Amino acid sequence: MSSYSSFKKIENEIYLNKIEPVGATVEYFEQYLDDALAFLNSLESKSILIVDLTTAKMLTANLKSKLGYFYRDHRELIKEKILGAVYIAPSPIIQITLKNAFFIGSPPMEYKIVSNMEIGMIWAKRKLILEKTS
Repeated sequence: MSSYSSFKKIENEIYLNKIEPVGATVEYFEQYLDDALAFLNSLESKSILIVDLTTAKMLTANLKSKLGYFYRDHRELIKEKILGAVYIAPSPIIQITLKNAFFIGSPPMEYKIVSNMEIGMIWAKRKLILEKTS
């Protein structure tokens, strides 16, 4: 089975979740949600998550709902483990898809939707600095 996404550490307390350009079948997406839950449980300190949707394909209404319910169902764990998330979505269509999913269950942490990785990294580093100095 082709991998739909990967999680990797790119700097101290900053992780990248890269969504691959394969189509988001129900099977792939459910595996993604399982992997996301395992990733959250593996974090030892609060971290920033960068979700790279640069090459992501559109989600069906069913999969958008699953994402929203994931945020709703795991709200406390996400708040405990994630300081903030930045979604790299250069496509307006993907940005709208995210906003629709977040209507069902918005992420329980501060988040930002941006158009490129450079802006995303600036946001992530700034968020870390602000958190450490407050």
